[in-house]
This record gives sequence, structure tokens and C-alpha cells, in this order.
Amino acid sequence: MMLYKVKGFSLLELLVTIFLGTLLLEIVASSYLVIKKIATMEERMVTANDSARIAIFLLWQNIMQAGAMLPGEGKNNFRNVILPTPLGEFGICGYDARSNMPSHLSKRIALGTDAIEILKGNARSVQHLERITFYVGKTQRLDGHRRAIVALYMITNGRDVEELVPAVESMRIRYGLLDDGRYVFLDATNMSAKKLWGNVAVVMLKFGIRNTTGIAEYEIFIRLRARNVYP
Repeated sequence: MMLYKVKGFSLLELLVTIFLGTLLLEIVASSYLVIKKIATMEERMVTANDSARIAIFLLWQNIMQAGAMLPGEGKNNFRNVILPTPLGEFGICGYDARSNMPSHLSKRIALGTDAIEILKGNARSVQHLERITFYVGKTQRLDGHRRAIVALYMITNGRDVEELVPAVESMRIRYGLLDDGRYVFLDATNMSAKKLWGNVAVVMLKFGIRNTTGIAEYEIFIRLRARNVYP
């Protein structure tokens, strides 16, 4: 009977095999992590873009109606009943870092950001008026760096507070006045000092939304339909 000698792997061959196997696993794991990171970044970018579109739509939809469908003159005019000027008189008013914030905003708005209030409604009754405020403020949530997440908020009639869009980091607002065929833009403080709220034709908003690479800036121009003023 013939006997055959079976030769196994040497220690060196086993070590080389284990090393190559471990290296291959590390390459696969690293590739997976990179792909996952890229997918997460793309998802966050899409989320930021969606947030921008939502913010633009909500701001445009409401601000363009500032001063629209308000009751006319008379002893029961809303201007003399429920709201101070200039909001009650012209349907629009704004605030910035140098303004005296109204009580329902002073403790909510994020430092260094602007706010805008508009009045719109049904011409038949003051009960149908809507006073809407947009501002940027802190939420009660924290991000990965333990910082408070900020968001775009809307207050309806000074009471109902609603978070609209998260990750909106800043908002700057300028008000356009028609002067010699072109728009001149002023901040809220200058508008109030010069008593020009009745002349606002366009509102320009610049806001930033945080994404994976930093803060993306957006700019929109909203024409007030009630003013019917064009260059």
C-alpha cells in the first residue's frame, strides 16, 4: 500500500494570507464608509435645497399680500382699533438689530437677524385680518456640536407660533422704494426714521441655510401686489 504525504500551508503562507485578507477587508470597509459619507452629504444638500424652496414659497406667498384686502376708511377702521402704525396703516413693518422689537418678538428672535410683519385680510371685517410675523429664532434642539438649531418661524396674530423651516441661520431684509424709475433699498431702522413704510413696493430678503459645506445664501425679491407700483 502506498502512502502519500500531504503538505499543508507553511506559517509564512498563513501569515501572508491573513494579512492580505485583512487588507482587503479594510479597503472594502473604507470604500463603504466613503460612499456612505458621500450619500449622507448629498442627502443633506437635497434637504437644504428643499428647505430653501419651502422658505422662499412661504415668504413670497405671504409678503406679496401685505396690505391687501384691508378695510377702508371709517370710524371702525382697524387702524384706530387694533394695531399701531405703521403696520396698521400700511400693512407692513420690519425690525432689525437697531429696532425696538415688539414684545412678542424680543425674546424669540436670534441676535443679528431681521424680522418682518405684514397685515392682510378680508375687506369686510377686522375679524378676518391676519397679522403675520416672520423671524429666525432658536429651537430647543441641538446639533452634533451641541449648538442650538435655529429655524424660520411664523407667528400668526401675535399668538400662534409655528416652526416653518429648520437650519435657517440668518435673515436680512431690505425694503425697496421706487425713486426716479429705479428701486432704492433701505433697512428697517431707516424706513421707520424716515416714515417711509407707505412707499414700500418691493421686499428683498437674504437668508442663509446651513448644509454640509457651510451656509448657502439665498436672495429673493417680492413685489407687493397691493401697492401696484412698477419701475
